[in-house]
Amino acid sequence: MKLTKLEQTVVIGTFISMIGAEKVTELVAPEKLDQVISIINEMEDNTTPKQKRESAMSVLEKAIDDFLIMST
Repeated sequence: MKLTKLEQTVVIGTFISMIGAEKVTELVAPEKLDQVISIINEMEDNTTPKQKRESAMSVLEKAIDDFLIMST
């Protein structure tokens, strides 16, 4: 499944929110996490809520399509 940069941002941000920043800090190297958070913050500054919702729905659709293909 190929995701756009905005879709990747939505996925990573969602996982960080779900898992919790504290736990993510334990699992991901600090230099990587700093870089990711910087990119996410930049993307969020330049993205409307509507664009975020559309990207989230696109990720869900792609995941469902891939899941169904793999399940057959």
